[in-house]
Amino acid sequence: MLSLVIIAVVAGATIAATRAFFTSQDVLGTNTLSSGTLSLDLNGAETKIIGLGNVTGLVPGMSTPEGTIIVNNVGTENFAWVGKFLLSGDSQLPKIIYIKDMKMEFLKPDTTTWEPSDHFIKDGKGYGSWPTYYNSLAASDPLGVISLKTWNENYSGMIPPYPFFEGALKPGYQYKLTFTLAMHTSATNTYMGRTMGLGFQANATQINAEAVADMISGLIGATYPASSVDMTWLNAQIAKQVL
Repeated sequence: MLSLVIIAVVAGATIAATRAFFTSQDVLGTNTLSSGTLSLDLNGAETKIIGLGNVTGLVPGMSTPEGTIIVNNVGTENFAWVGKFLLSGDSQLPKIIYIKDMKMEFLKPDTTTWEPSDHFIKDGKGYGSWPTYYNSLAASDPLGVISLKTWNENYSGMIPPYPFFEGALKPGYQYKLTFTLAMHTSATNTYMGRTMGLGFQANATQINAEAVADMISGLIGATYPASSVDMTWLNAQIAKQVL
């Protein structure tokens, strides 16, 4: 009996020792996964509105120097952005200082344009391709023109032509906003000796309905539904940006 067990084990070992298979192996190199950068810049090295300066001695009928705001995508990813003026200091001057002129330009990295410029406010009222909404703002203002107060209180969270700056940019592309303000000729002595501040804020996020809705909600201080985000327009803006 013992000899039979030994024979069986030896036979099994012999079979195992003679078993062989053809094999093959290949190994792919390592792929890397890196996150992009979403980065918005306003006016480059300038820390304030370009050209406007600190305006002093405003009197009725006087205009300010032209101010410039450049929204630039300095990251690696496409983004949607929204922006608004920041008013501070005296609360009466925004009622009597109005937007005399305003224009938007759309610049490629080589400073040529990727869309025709839009001169949308002239002499305080609507102008160019989209005058109707801006004229309605002027009509609603006691001055008959678009005061800073009326402009900043009528953000709609919608795409242009509403008074809510919004757009979408590829890396290296820019929006350039230029504007002139003026003190209305109806300003009385009530407005003498006052000082207000004027700044600008822009926020950027991914081109995604939920992300844009959250961004707009934060800017306007109210819930803005993702279903109201015009993704077709935002994506069309990106599609136009080709060298």
